[in-house]
Parts: sequence; structure tokens; C-alpha cells
Amino acid sequence: MDALFVVGSDQRIALINEPATKLFGLPLAVLSLSAMADSLDLLSPVGEVLPQGRWPITLALRGEFVQAFEAQVRRKDTGKTTLVQI
Repeated sequence: MDALFVVGSDQRIALINEPATKLFGLPLAVLSLSAMADSLDLLSPVGEVLPQGRWPITLALRGEFVQAFEAQVRRKDTGKTTLVQI
């Protein structure tokens, strides 16, 4: 099963599934994007840490169309990275 989370216009995570909690090391409780940013780094394909303002979900919440986005998610607690595609 794919990792999935749903974010509302208030930037709070309304839904997160179990694969996402395991992948990102997050609890099933409702969190905000800023809380997620405290736990994760999103890296560009060349390894640049992307600020939260350049995360695909933030771009989408601003009304921008996001397609074919590849990045790595790095957990701050373990340093483990995972390739994500949006």
C-alpha cells in the first residue's frame, strides 16, 4: 500500500495512513505541516534541502499545479531517506 496523507487548506493533516506513519515516523494523530517539517527534510534530486515553502503540498495549497515531482524524504530521527514521487 502507498503512503498517503491528506492536508487541508489550514495546513493541518486531516488524514494519514499507516504506511505513511511508518515511512515518515509520525503518529496517527492529526498534525500540521510545520510539525511534519520538524520531523522530516525534503531533498531535491541533487540533495538540496527544500524549505517548506517549496514542498509540493505547499505549492498545491497555493493553487499551483504539481506533477512529476521527485524528491527524497529524510527522517531527522534516523537519517533514513526514501524516494518519493508525486
